[in-house]
Amino acid sequence: MQLRLDHQTELADLYRLGETETRWTLDADAPQRIQKAYERLMQHLETDGAAVYGLHTHFGHNLSTRVPIQDWQTHQEALLRYLCVGVGPTLPIRIVRRALRLQCHKMGLGFSGLHPATFQKLQRLADDVTLPSVPNLGSLGASGDLIPMAHAVQPIFAEVRPQGPRDVLALVNTNAMMASLAIDVWHDLTTLQNQVSYGWLLHAEGLGWQKQGFGHAGWQAGNQFSVAQTRWLDQVRTWQTELQSRRTPETRAPSILQERYSIRCAPQIFLDIEDNLQFAAGKIQREALKLADNPVVLDEGIWHGGLFYTASLASAAELMQNAIVRLADLMDRQILLTVTPETNHGLPENLSTDEPGNHVKGLHQLASAVLQKIKGMSLPACLLSFSCESNNQDVVPASMSSLLLVQESLVLLKDVARIHRFVGERAIRQRHGHALPPELNLSQFPVFQVP
Repeated sequence: MQLRLDHQTELADLYRLGETETRWTLDADAPQRIQKAYERLMQHLETDGAAVYGLHTHFGHNLSTRVPIQDWQTHQEALLRYLCVGVGPTLPIRIVRRALRLQCHKMGLGFSGLHPATFQKLQRLADDVTLPSVPNLGSLGASGDLIPMAHAVQPIFAEVRPQGPRDVLALVNTNAMMASLAIDVWHDLTTLQNQVSYGWLLHAEGLGWQKQGFGHAGWQAGNQFSVAQTRWLDQVRTWQTELQSRRTPETRAPSILQERYSIRCAPQIFLDIEDNLQFAAGKIQREALKLADNPVVLDEGIWHGGLFYTASLASAAELMQNAIVRLADLMDRQILLTVTPETNHGLPENLSTDEPGNHVKGLHQLASAVLQKIKGMSLPACLLSFSCESNNQDVVPASMSSLLLVQESLVLLKDVARIHRFVGERAIRQRHGHALPPELNLSQFPVFQVP
């Protein structure tokens, strides 16, 4: 099935765009729009004496320095050369590929003045089996993904000089790499949110808390759930039925009137996160598919604006980081309840066995240490912003930096989720009087994976 890129493309399909084998296409009029935008740009240069940023000028703070228009090829090559200076870990190929394909869509909107031949090369590069290495550091989140995108599009100009006066600037002054990264972390976070939700039910059942049932009328009293929330509730009800079927005559069911907040109020946390992640999804989708360039080529002339500014991606990053911190904190609290004799309603302390050292005390300490690390990485994007580039970029969204922190935090969250699941699986078996399988012995934790 071929994926069509347009303003209606869903986030799940945009995620698939990073896969090499995904077949994709733009609408049939995209090449025509590319051609017309290029012709409008060239006509403007021939008939209008007004300066155009990046063609008659240097870049950013240096725009007061004029450049002879006839030197546009050398000027574009110099831009690409001085931007290919990124450092940091290499971005995954799927993020780079998705960014290039998103950039094809943005160019196909027909407002950038890209040379049609360069557009064709961009399309071929986006589908190439081998893509360039792209360092993850260098984007401020405003004025586009200049440095990462310069590395990404460098092969287009490796053998042929720029064929149009905006060829390089139009390809780097974009939000495509940031948006691609945001799509990746959003997808992984929503997947992990489901895993943590199942882990919460394991801990609730392991603690003997049997009043968390979502079939109860109390959950419906005065509540109106969103589509995402309803989907989550339906999934949790299915999981709960499965876990309840694991009870045996040996199951010890303590009398618990009200469990601690991290157990009985967990649904409110999950439901709120569901709403926030859906809100973030809308922001990411719009940023991924909208025009991001400066200046833009209109019928009435050249417009100098700031369409590359990515405040929405910074807000989405903050919502995702908030979700990560809350999920990690919730899991840490649930693990503590489950391993502590005063709160675990008769389970062995630290879920120990007869085998010396085969308990989970160290795992809870590890979860708390990772939680500390996650909290230390959770600065909001607004606190990462400061005046940059000789004060030309005096307010930047810091969206790329925030998204990279979300990406790093997500890796750590997966470790907490692994601990959470391991402890929950031990707890439910010990509650129901089942012997621990070999994979739940502490010695197997290094290779334990969340299903």
